[in-house]
Amino acid sequence: MAGVNVPPAGNGVASFKVPRAWESNVPKFTTEDKDDLRDFIEQVDDIIALAQITNDDEKKKLLTAYLPAKKREIWRALSEYTAGTTYANFKKAVLDAYPEMKEDLDGTLEELEKLCAENRNIKRAEEGRLKRFGMRFRTLVKKLSQAPAIILNKEACRRYLDALERGFAENLRMAINTRNLIKDDLVQAGIQPAAAQNTLDHRKEDPIILDELIKMAERLANKGSTEVTWGDEDSPEVKRSDRFPTVKIERRDARLEELGGELSGLRDAFAVSQKQAKVAHESD
Repeated sequence: MAGVNVPPAGNGVASFKVPRAWESNVPKFTTEDKDDLRDFIEQVDDIIALAQITNDDEKKKLLTAYLPAKKREIWRALSEYTAGTTYANFKKAVLDAYPEMKEDLDGTLEELEKLCAENRNIKRAEEGRLKRFGMRFRTLVKKLSQAPAIILNKEACRRYLDALERGFAENLRMAINTRNLIKDDLVQAGIQPAAAQNTLDHRKEDPIILDELIKMAERLANKGSTEVTWGDEDSPEVKRSDRFPTVKIERRDARLEELGGELSGLRDAFAVSQKQAKVAHESD
């Protein structure tokens, strides 16, 4: 009985010392929490790799050696624990008893909705909050986009924009439209945008991919607050704009006028550039 809970030393040559079950600094799984289980298995797998353990039976013995007695007995009673079965199949049998862990690995729409609900009304001035939300949002959408996908790019972008403060989201939509107009002008001028062959063409109803949307939002947040850029902070007057429709329309028209002026300037610059290139070509 003395050797039941003693992990194998490994059957490869390694300087790494396998921690024994009675030592204090060892992987533990004493709860039923899926995150604890995930950490536990990953930590034991690290030990297996560092100790260069290659035998499947020894891997299974090591994984169960760090468990409390009752859990160890249950896990070792699985048919996949018997000699000759693979370590991968044994882990799969264990994980089948924790379907919530698979949901965590695959992601769920419920989790995405919860994330968005917890991060409502992100303002342009909240750069740190925006970036942290973007990291979690992108990771979860990536899981949900794996085949068979349960979310498409258009829906993911809509949910991301819905989490932003209304004025910030409007500015971002304007920036997207302006960017796409400039891209169209570049193409018409015979100038291909960088890596055009690797860029997805935008559609009217799906104008930007999620990664670009998140990067653009973070760039806008990094450049300063809405007040500095647009002269329109998240003031009570704007939030109550439904009570002042004329003010809202005038401000929006002013923004569109400003964007239109910038776009016209870019078009003029492209035209001049084309003429100069043509003259240079003819002189050659």
